[in-house]
Amino acid sequence: MEEVAEMTTTMMMMTTMMTMMATAMMTTMMTAMVTAMMTTMMTMMATAMMTTTMKKK
Repeated sequence: MEEVAEMTTTMMMMTTMMTMMATAMMTTMMTAMVTAMMTTMMTMMATAMMTTTMKKK
């Protein structure tokens, strides 16, 4: 019975580690995507503002 308990504990630990790693990867991916989107939006807005100011002059 002890061996089975050890196996279960190891499996639980492994699954927890996998879940934690997957969550961390997902969070990183989401953050990276949001950051990229924000940067793109900012660049586009800046470009539009620049063009408008240039046209006024």
